[in-house]
Amino acid sequence: MKILFLILFMILILITSTPSFAVERFSEDPLTSIFTHDVQMGELAIMWLGNHQKGSLEGYASAGFLLKTSNHIIAIDPSSLLFDDIDSLDRLDAIFITHDHGDHFDPDTTIAMQTKTGSFVIADPTSASMLSGKIPEDKLIVIESNEQMTISEITVDAFAAEHPTETPLIYVIEFDGFRIFHGSDSAFVEDLKKIESPVDIAFVPAGDPSPTASPSDAFEMIKATQSSIVVPMHGSPKQIEMFRDLVDMSDQKTEVIIPKPLEMIIPSFLKIEEPKIPDWIRNNARWWSNGQISDQTFLSGIQYLIDQGIMIVPKTEVTIEVALPSLPSWVKDTAGWWANGQVTDDDFLNGIKYLVEHGIIRL
Repeated sequence: MKILFLILFMILILITSTPSFAVERFSEDPLTSIFTHDVQMGELAIMWLGNHQKGSLEGYASAGFLLKTSNHIIAIDPSSLLFDDIDSLDRLDAIFITHDHGDHFDPDTTIAMQTKTGSFVIADPTSASMLSGKIPEDKLIVIESNEQMTISEITVDAFAAEHPTETPLIYVIEFDGFRIFHGSDSAFVEDLKKIESPVDIAFVPAGDPSPTASPSDAFEMIKATQSSIVVPMHGSPKQIEMFRDLVDMSDQKTEVIIPKPLEMIIPSFLKIEEPKIPDWIRNNARWWSNGQISDQTFLSGIQYLIDQGIMIVPKTEVTIEVALPSLPSWVKDTAGWWANGQVTDDDFLNGIKYLVEHGIIRL
């Protein structure tokens, strides 16, 4: 019984709280660390590539990031990598380029990265034209605004950006259950309101050196994307602070994180992908509510979701004590109604919350 409520309580806490973060900082050969780190199913490792090549620019000069899941690793606008850095690259599935400005795209760097890893390069038309004939034709993918494509199980939607160059793009990239937004150097554009599903991570330009970016435009981007986590990638310290204030004063459930150069950040997510939940799990909930199966049998269904990576539950030091010998009958009734689709997930979780608030479960 205690184990059952431990699992359910952790689910409640994770769904109703802001994301938490495990941060690992490596002082020696940090790029190697992200490739060697064993990223678990349901985890996303993020590394800001820093601005050491563009050190004359103030603020977050580089908009480059590496993102790694258990199955894929991608780079977005990795112009700041030095050639010594490229020697550390172990694998890349895809390199995304938003536009041709030097703080986002360097042709020689991109060519060297692609040659080292054999990755796909997905680029706006202007940037792609600078790479044509210099990397294999079947690896260079040109994408235009209002276009969606899938490459190597990675889906990208492109939106026209507002920035003074020929073909700048904004991307929403989806892979391994995560949705990533990269705002390029753009001002807010109305087309972003067409984004239907929330994103997990948004990289937004909050100001300098981009002439079109600003704290208010970055804030509009996170409103449109409903992002869980946001990383400002451009902007002076003052502009970054202005952006953070806008988020803090709003009702947006968004966590702002400020990475250090070459720091690997692993946000902790609870991901429940309902289309993958087998029907027998809901059957178990129904039978449990009717007293046809034991608590332990119901728990085995929860354990299955964890083992299969459908539900990610981080480690915790919390212990739970059940204070009463029996539970209110309506809690199991709610589980049954949830199993039959008569109430929402929130209704079911509110039943667990009731047990906590009324001391039936003691922390």
